[in-house]
Amino acid sequence: MRRPLSSSEIYLIESLIVNLDNETKNIVTQDACNSDVNLKKTGAGWIYEFNIRGYSRPVYRGQHGYPVEGVMSDVDGAKINVYLYADENNKLLELELIRGEDGRDIISPLFNTLNILY
Repeated sequence: MRRPLSSSEIYLIESLIVNLDNETKNIVTQDACNSDVNLKKTGAGWIYEFNIRGYSRPVYRGQHGYPVEGVMSDVDGAKINVYLYADENNKLLELELIRGEDGRDIISPLFNTLNILY
């Protein structure tokens, strides 16, 4: 089901992109604020699929990661890796959370614990 991003989710994205160039930060922030998301929970991974209002996404021909990566805690203390992806037009495509330590399901990510790895 599509829904707007919560303020915590927008905070997560803005924190993740803090070291990007201003133009890219502005595009990502604008895309995030003008999107509805479809959250796919796949156990140890969550994928936020962005549907940017007014943007016709091209036929999927791949994606690329923004040059950012973060790690945050799940409510039980496990680490969750955070990645952000764009489509071929550099428009926000996906936010991916992966709990990699133990492969268990993500419980409740603590967005305010995000640490930027690069």
